[in-house]
Amino acid sequence: MYSDINQYVKTCEVCQQSKRAFNSKPPPLQPQPTNDIFGRWHMDILSGLPTTKDKYKHVLLVVDSYSKWCEAFPLRSEEAGEVANVLYREIISRYGAPRTLLSDRGRNFVSNLVKALSELFNIKRHLTSSYHPQTNGACERMNSVILQALRAYTKRSTR
Repeated sequence: MYSDINQYVKTCEVCQQSKRAFNSKPPPLQPQPTNDIFGRWHMDILSGLPTTKDKYKHVLLVVDSYSKWCEAFPLRSEEAGEVANVLYREIISRYGAPRTLLSDRGRNFVSNLVKALSELFNIKRHLTSSYHPQTNGACERMNSVILQALRAYTKRSTR
């Protein structure tokens, strides 16, 4: 009887169009290949930090996908102009233009200014899925390391 019902549901066109497939297999994940050093940079902004005496309160973190080399730059604001300035001055000028930049969908990363900078240097931009920080795992992991180091440093310096 089970096989008869199963066969009926499989051949019923209305059933196939209206039912959800519970046993469907998700497509296999395919990691983005890393071919060379400084070819793809991951970016993220670390916020929620106390303001320094120089009025810095954010950190722009960039991590090379191949070597996991990371650099952190203090920011006074999260505005696109400041992010684009740091990208040009600290990353593109020192290491050359990468082929790919991977970031979340923050306003500063999807702005016209960062888009124009990417077009000028022929940089392909990849954006992570919304509410899925695992896509930018290199930066997210380094964020926790930086926060842990800052926490330990500030506790030690207050003694």
